[in-house]
Amino acid sequence: MQYSFYKRPLPSNLIAFASTEGKELFKETLNEGNLESYFTLIQQFDTQNDPAFCALSSLTIVLNTLEVDPKRQWKGVWRWYSDEMLDCCRSLEQVRETGVTLPEFSCLAKCNGLDEQTNRADLTTKDKFWDDLIKVSQSSDTLMVVAYHRKTLGQTGSGHYSPVAGVNQKKKMVLILDVARFKYPVYWVPFELLWDSLNPIDSETGKPRGYILLKKTQQFTEGLVRLALNKNSWLKLSKTLRLLDVSTCQTSKDLVCLIVKGIPIEYSSLVEMKITPTIIENSDSDEEFCAESSKRLNEENKHRQIEELVSAVKTLPIYQIVESVLPSSSIDSTCEKTNSLHPRLYVPPNSCSQYIAFLSLFLLAWVQTTRKTCSASVPSMPEHLVTELVDSVSQSTLVLHEIEVISKQIQSLNSCCDEERVKRCCCKHSS
Repeated sequence: MQYSFYKRPLPSNLIAFASTEGKELFKETLNEGNLESYFTLIQQFDTQNDPAFCALSSLTIVLNTLEVDPKRQWKGVWRWYSDEMLDCCRSLEQVRETGVTLPEFSCLAKCNGLDEQTNRADLTTKDKFWDDLIKVSQSSDTLMVVAYHRKTLGQTGSGHYSPVAGVNQKKKMVLILDVARFKYPVYWVPFELLWDSLNPIDSETGKPRGYILLKKTQQFTEGLVRLALNKNSWLKLSKTLRLLDVSTCQTSKDLVCLIVKGIPIEYSSLVEMKITPTIIENSDSDEEFCAESSKRLNEENKHRQIEELVSAVKTLPIYQIVESVLPSSSIDSTCEKTNSLHPRLYVPPNSCSQYIAFLSLFLLAWVQTTRKTCSASVPSMPEHLVTELVDSVSQSTLVLHEIEVISKQIQSLNSCCDEERVKRCCCKHSS
């Protein structure tokens, strides 16, 4: 038989939820009114799909609890979040190798429609942590996930994520819905001990862990396209772009040509288009009909919307500039290569016009980010050239929306990368 484990004994300093003492704590906490988050979370509580997916599973539970519509199909005709969908900041293979850092968790939350407030242990206080625990335990629309060190709790393992389900104020105990249900049950942990578990240094970032407050954003709107990069690939590309000497550019055409020529050939597809689900809200709709018709309707809907977007981008000066810079042979080979790839949720451009339009959208989003973001990933660009490029889009609402979507993704990745750098910012955005 292979070397393996079946669960672990819960350390004596923790109280099992299903024990007699755990049940008494539950009753007390219920009477205190500090289990509001428990009753919403428990309906979606699940086991992480992989030993390294504790962060992904915790976020999946929160997304489904807060009823965030992923606007993409899970299985059959149903839209629902699962751990495998959360790959916008790092690939699942990379997560399996090293897990998810606190900045990466923040990035994942934001790009999936959540407002997040990340509190690293060295940048907050124990009193604020306690106050936030009380607030979320009395709320059903704001939830908390803790990133803690298992060894501090007397458990085996190292870093771990799990949602908080309630707080017993009288005895200062916190209810943790441990997503590694194959290892430990749900348990109560003393508040002081939980606080201590946030402070050990994460070897991946060189900084302490912490906790994240999450709620459904009221202004989250998805686009037809998304950035086809995660944290690692964006970090490599941004390093290359940051070395470009933009000071030599006299016109916006010079700027666009410099950037396009500076993009390494391996980044053949920077922007992907979404496979848009057919959204049927009528509860009386026939599920079998939906299953049979969904694929056809998706294709028709996606094709129409993407063509509208491409047509709008074609009217912009930047499209003609990009088209003139790129040799037709390289565009053809790129489209042939990307055409062979078919991710489940997004697909790369499948025509030359789509490729040029998507690259134009990326460039517009990236230069716009230089106006808003203080980041080591963003060089200081001539303001008048950036203004000239951005202002050329002002008449197209559709294009502006897609640029904003990509720009937000770039900002999230920049924030994630910069959080893990040791640097002092002295750029024009500093206050």
